[in-house]
Amino acid sequence: MAERAAAHEQKLDRLQLASLDRDRRSDRAERRRGQFLAAGIAISFAFASVACASLGYPTVASILGGSTVVGLVTVFITGRALAQPRRLTKDADSRPENSALPDSKA
Repeated sequence: MAERAAAHEQKLDRLQLASLDRDRRSDRAERRRGQFLAAGIAISFAFASVACASLGYPTVASILGGSTVVGLVTVFITGRALAQPRRLTKDADSRPENSALPDSKA
């Protein structure tokens, strides 16, 4: 009976680790995609800014080349990372103080 329980616990741990690995890979891909989109937007607005400046619209060029690009790039790169709290990992330090499980450091 204890062997089956241990095997079940090990299976659950493997599934949890696989899920965390998929989540981390997905997060990295999403960040990478956001960085590419931010670079594309920055380049597009830089070209638009240069075009406006060469056509004699320096105010519009400075607005396009300055605050708009900085804001968009910041949102794409750091938007989600700042919005979500960090996940807790499964270890002895994340257990509540009144946990019925014995401390593994004893």
